[in-house]
Amino acid sequence: MEFFLIINGAIRKWHTALGPLAEVQFNNYKNICGAKENGQDADAYRVAMITHELGHVLGLVHEHQRYDAHDHIIFNCQNVRGYEEAKALVNKEDNREDPWFDENVCTNFQLATDVSHRQKWRAPDYISWPKDESNDLFIFNQKTVGPFDWDSIMVYPSYEYGWVLERKNPAPGQSKTWPMNAEISRGDVEAVKRIYPDIQPPPFAAPAGSSSGENT
Repeated sequence: MEFFLIINGAIRKWHTALGPLAEVQFNNYKNICGAKENGQDADAYRVAMITHELGHVLGLVHEHQRYDAHDHIIFNCQNVRGYEEAKALVNKEDNREDPWFDENVCTNFQLATDVSHRQKWRAPDYISWPKDESNDLFIFNQKTVGPFDWDSIMVYPSYEYGWVLERKNPAPGQSKTWPMNAEISRGDVEAVKRIYPDIQPPPFAAPAGSSSGENT
């Protein structure tokens, strides 16, 4: 069975069990099956995406959504897939006018998630989570480990149907955008060790092409 059919079959099981809203979580996974991104071949991109998803299974969350991500990343909400449709729905049904949507929904994870229950869009996968939020969403109880990790397998690439993420303060000669990370970083390993303190990973070797191998 082809790779796409295997993945799509697994996704359908979750859609059946969880209902149509589950598609918001998996639509990017379906789209990259067989895609190329910034010169990465299809097989390498698939492996990188699965590695990212297995990071979630281990308990890791998106590096670009940590509460201090706005110190490092510019989030271009208007380039998110579904932005126009979500904005039009909110402006019409909630009787809002510009720039309310951009100033509120595009900057607040909970508001963006509430809107996604009415209109599918990708912003809840990009917007930073609040720090020490007290509610029943487990994801808000996640702990950050070390400084922002640009090499993390849990960082989304800059581009998805538009330049969604950019570096806020790129170093001289450094691009404002980046492709999908294909390797597990030292920071990823350290984060997993915090979750599972009994594991003893082998000595870390920085992947070729990582920014330093030291940002944890």
